[in-house]
Amino acid sequence: YIDGLLQASGTKAQSDFDWQERVHFGFSNDAATDYMEGMLDDARIYNRPLKAAEIAWLAGKREPMPKPF
Repeated sequence: YIDGLLQASGTKAQSDFDWQERVHFGFSNDAATDYMEGMLDDARIYNRPLKAAEIAWLAGKREPMPKPF
């Protein structure tokens, strides 16, 4: 999701993070450059998948939708 709009989706049989001790935002060993250029203004980790309406609400698309959760 970017600004509350789905950009891509898919499924995975297992996590790619099984060998890591922590999550790094803005860093990837697999990208052309190791570090993302730019800034993250909001990063969150949830213990469940969010619904599309929840993501839209979090992205600031609140009108005319009430808080969905």
